[in-house]
Amino acid sequence: MLQRQGAPAAPPAPAAGTQAASEAEAAASIGELRTIHRDMLRSPEQRIKNTAQMMDPPGEPAGGRRVRATPMTLRSDSAQIAARNGTDPTTTGYFFYGGRQDNEHEDQLTTLGTVEGSGTIVIRVRDPVSGATQSRNDIVDTFVHETSHIIVSDYGEHPGTDTDSGSFDRYKDEFRAYWIEPHGSFSTLAPDARADAIRDKLVGASAGAGDYEDLDHAFWAAPHATNTFRASVLAHRRPDGFNLDNSPYLDRLVHLLRDVQAGRSTAEDAVFQITVLSPAERTEAAGATLITSLLGRLAAGDANRIRRALTSPAAINYGRELNPDGSARVTAFLEAITTRTPETIIDAYRLCDATERGNLAANAHFLSWLGRALPGETVMRTCITVMAHGRSFLFFERTRVLLSALTDAAGAATMPEPVRAALRGLTFEARLAYIGLCQEDCNARLAGLSEAVRDEVRAILRGDREP
Repeated sequence: MLQRQGAPAAPPAPAAGTQAASEAEAAASIGELRTIHRDMLRSPEQRIKNTAQMMDPPGEPAGGRRVRATPMTLRSDSAQIAARNGTDPTTTGYFFYGGRQDNEHEDQLTTLGTVEGSGTIVIRVRDPVSGATQSRNDIVDTFVHETSHIIVSDYGEHPGTDTDSGSFDRYKDEFRAYWIEPHGSFSTLAPDARADAIRDKLVGASAGAGDYEDLDHAFWAAPHATNTFRASVLAHRRPDGFNLDNSPYLDRLVHLLRDVQAGRSTAEDAVFQITVLSPAERTEAAGATLITSLLGRLAAGDANRIRRALTSPAAINYGRELNPDGSARVTAFLEAITTRTPETIIDAYRLCDATERGNLAANAHFLSWLGRALPGETVMRTCITVMAHGRSFLFFERTRVLLSALTDAAGAATMPEPVRAALRGLTFEARLAYIGLCQEDCNARLAGLSEAVRDEVRAILRGDREP
């Protein structure tokens, strides 16, 4: 009789226009933002991945990262609040942030989002005109764009942005944020055409046509011949300021240098951070006006040591703990890891000899450094760890195959052949490194397996059973 009843009917959708319906929309928005954030972490585009690493996962408690994101949803009683406040309900809306309609924020009815405080991106996931969910590319662009504003404000590089919406600082800040968007309409244009298109968006191709009213007025103010703002805008052809790729590594360096000045940290911490910067990031930091200014506030000895580290991290820190023999090949391998490019890492490890590989496998400092060099890149960190302890460059790709096979095996009642084959591709030492040293990744993937498959995989990884 119970079998004939079938599955219970889904609960009815909340009635449109009710608080329950608005909160259901907010819950769906949080889910969409979480999915987009996870996809960004796996993106091959460094700027997108960097931005995701700067963010706490949407919908989770604050985790201490620089940026948070939360949806903004039109309140079910927006029209009534407008009537109470005497505002026009066709142009002004009342929203709540997060998942519960227990807060109230006034904004334009067609707004797509804003930045709240010093680091919270508030985003309208459902398009206010069409009612459809915004495209994922549009939301990624918003995250990248707004993160740029957040860090530029923190660095104090365009201070006029916060005090004068028609200032040249505001123009440069918006120009930079649009320039670095990975998918926007400007992203496919050649540099000069992109500069022209962004300028037209901000100040208009003609008076009154710009999207930023105060910038538009300032640019088209007569007489043009003596309008210094107009001249500055026309001369500004490329984005400026520090950390154009939203790198959490460069952002961390800025905060460490401030902490060194305040006595909350040491020059040693700043030097260690430099050793996990990619070559391109170190080059940017070494030539940045912001970093030069921060170093100028430190004791001369600390500042000089940090400057040397920016131009030669191998000489400053790689050699002391990570590379006690001073091997040029190990230095090249560590440098390759900071590029975060698998092919470069594999090629550099391939050139290390047996002694050097053995030293890396036995060096506890290497594992600690690897965690700080790749804090948000669990898969890459896992592949490098298994490769180093298996002592063969082949194990980087074989580990990646195993991780993929374990993910695909979720829910299988018996051991899938791709998992068994991937386990056969690793030596006992490599398998033991995965279960013993890569517990974050291992536990997450095994949790999705059925109990029988999970127990067999664990037995094989521990060496209690042959694959």
